[in-house]
Amino acid sequence: MYETVIWFTRKGFSYREKPWLYEFLYKYSYGIALDLGSGIASTTREILKKGFIERLFLLDLSLPSLERVCTDDTRLICVYGDVLNPPFRDRFFNTVYLLAILHHIP
Repeated sequence: MYETVIWFTRKGFSYREKPWLYEFLYKYSYGIALDLGSGIASTTREILKKGFIERLFLLDLSLPSLERVCTDDTRLICVYGDVLNPPFRDRFFNTVYLLAILHHIP
């Protein structure tokens, strides 16, 4: 998994810059959301921008990716951490995204 982190740290800024715009994501997105292994979070940031969710937490091991997308938007919270040990309490999120990450978990 750490090889993936190294790759995303070096090249991940251009990976999936365009969001996936699938209706089913909008349909099931609401409330407070968590994007596990977010990278630059192009898709979930678009969902936040369109108002389908109230707040978005990004969790990733690539600090440069998080630094690139973290802004002054108080609805966007960036957390450096491991998806296998997320630092959140149970039942805090209404929506959890795992977009293109499962194949990176051993």
